[in-house]
Amino acid sequence: MNGMIHSLNAVSAAWAPWIWGATWRLFVVGAGAWFLSWLLRRHSARFLYWIWFITIVQVFLPPRWPVKLPLREPVTVSFPAVLPLPQSAEAVPVEEHLSIWSVLFLSWLIVVV
Repeated sequence: MNGMIHSLNAVSAAWAPWIWGATWRLFVVGAGAWFLSWLLRRHSARFLYWIWFITIVQVFLPPRWPVKLPLREPVTVSFPAVLPLPQSAEAVPVEEHLSIWSVLFLSWLIVVV
């Protein structure tokens, strides 16, 4: 179980910067479309429709500026060497916890699927 949690933490840590950039991009494009619609509110509905249509298409396209995508690089996880315990010592299980990025990643995965 600890290995799975560690792997999920590694994947979500690589995923977080990409999704953070996409969220900011969505905010900027949406705010720009809203501002244009407000500024040009006296134009025809067909014109305003095309502003929002282009905005929606832009949101669903991948980003065009250079962003380091974590999925193109292999995720390497290094585990510390395990040393044998002395005979008198008891093995105490170490619990790992999901990071906040793992929780957000799983939430996003549930919504998408």
